[in-house]
Amino acid sequence: MHVLVIDGFGDSPESRRRFQNFYNSVLKAFDLSWPYGKSVYTRRYDDIGDYLNENKDGFVQVDAIRQFDKVDFFFVDGDLQLRPWTQKVDKVFRLMQMCAQTGKCFFASSAFAAIVLCAINTRGIVEKIGRLHPSYPEGGNVEILNRVRPAHDQLFLDAQTGDMYKFDGDSGQWKKSFNCGLRRRRLQTNAKRLLGR
Repeated sequence: MHVLVIDGFGDSPESRRRFQNFYNSVLKAFDLSWPYGKSVYTRRYDDIGDYLNENKDGFVQVDAIRQFDKVDFFFVDGDLQLRPWTQKVDKVFRLMQMCAQTGKCFFASSAFAAIVLCAINTRGIVEKIGRLHPSYPEGGNVEILNRVRPAHDQLFLDAQTGDMYKFDGDSGQWKKSFNCGLRRRRLQTNAKRLLGR
């Protein structure tokens, strides 16, 4: 059995300790459930190109497909403030897409769980995400949406729910496009926090 643990943690001593805890948890889980031979590898989240079926030019990489096919489980965690629409997570986004297409097991937590949800809701098409409205790079409250000046091919993030809105020129209104999985918990009411919504 082959397991790839993807490291999305920072370089600080505390971040390295958190990664080691995550890595040890994965090892312990497989020690308990799979006593047979296993190989566990680690890679940084931005260094997984060896497992991606296409390079930047769109050419298929046969060796990468073989590498990807060997892995039975992918695990990713991290403490970096990563957003699904940034170039930094493009490789992880593409790996999630490949796992969804082939039925590979992919486990993500923390910021990467939101990236999984975003990949699912956009059907793995990173281009569908677009750019956030420059006046609200971290999103805002949906109540201000009618005051936001529409911009071509830009999205508005409702930071309370994670819903992404795109301006529809035909109707002249902002319309919900998809949910990216990111939301600021402090913007939610206490009742919603308790219910986990």
